[in-house]
Amino acid sequence: MSQNPESYNLQTKTRFIFNLPIEEVLGDCKNLKDFKLNVQGFSTPEIAAGVVETNYQGYPIPIPNGNRVEDKVLTVRFLVSENLIQYAAMLKWINKVTAFQNRMAGEENSDISDAEPQAFTMSAASLWVLDSYLKPQIPITYKGLFISRLGQLVFDHEDESGDILTCTASFHYFESALDVNKIIGQIQ
Repeated sequence: MSQNPESYNLQTKTRFIFNLPIEEVLGDCKNLKDFKLNVQGFSTPEIAAGVVETNYQGYPIPIPNGNRVEDKVLTVRFLVSENLIQYAAMLKWINKVTAFQNRMAGEENSDISDAEPQAFTMSAASLWVLDSYLKPQIPITYKGLFISRLGQLVFDHEDESGDILTCTASFHYFESALDVNKIIGQIQ
């Protein structure tokens, strides 16, 4: 799959694009080539340095213990098109994850093979921050990503506000990376 973040719909005016190599977890689907989510907003987990206390002359002194503490959950709010392809892909993915979990719990399920848990995680997915000209600038890469929650879709034929159809999804991941040296280098 091409990781070119520029093949998305500029009409949406979102400021974030999420490149998901969805064929890694769903197989070869012709409608899901170069799959991207137009993201309205996202939240990354809080990152903290682990702390231990030591005593010095009877006073407790906090010192870093060298451990990084984070929840490793990414939550995104994305746009859903009229054909619901984005929602359908996320639904198929979470169905595979939950079917695997059910099989591991001893439930029989003919829809799932003897695949390992890694079969439902992505090697790397990139969430791109766009500049004011809607050009990709900064990628945040997530490795070992899998979907853990898919929000609801609200259909309302009486909605006169013209709200765009959106959905929220949460993903767990093993590792994230942001090229801080590139960003700091741009500031100088």
